[in-house]
Amino acid sequence: MILFKSFIGIAVVALFTLLGYKKSSKYKSNKVLWAETDKINTAMINNQLMKKDSVLKVLEEFDSEVAEQLTNRVKGEPFDADFCEQLKDDYSQMEAYALALGSGNSAEQMSLYTNFGGFIKEKLQKAKTEEEKYSTLCVKTGFLIGLMVFILII
Repeated sequence: MILFKSFIGIAVVALFTLLGYKKSSKYKSNKVLWAETDKINTAMINNQLMKKDSVLKVLEEFDSEVAEQLTNRVKGEPFDADFCEQLKDDYSQMEAYALALGSGNSAEQMSLYTNFGGFIKEKLQKAKTEEEKYSTLCVKTGFLIGLMVFILII
């Protein structure tokens, strides 16, 4: 009987730890979103200074969800619902950025990239801080809850 309870307890600890890990993935994906956006914005600045390729051509160089969503938005399609959910409060900033891509003269574009670049850097720093703070907290909390249930089972 004790062996059966031990197996069940170990499974419960593993389950709660996995749930904590899943909860922490939200913070990791938020960091990835802003890191990709930063890379795209930097490429847009470099393109504006050097190559002068079209916005769509620059976005095609990236294989990420952010680039795909920006490409769709530049073409006039709306952002996906999942992408909007991930952006939450920053949806209006990203929408304005996507709609302004490729419109206006060179000086206006550089101003857009520079201003939005500051916003991106701020969000990326915040996302990194939140990931460091909360991702391990979620996993450890899940493990501890699982351990408490394991103790109650035994």
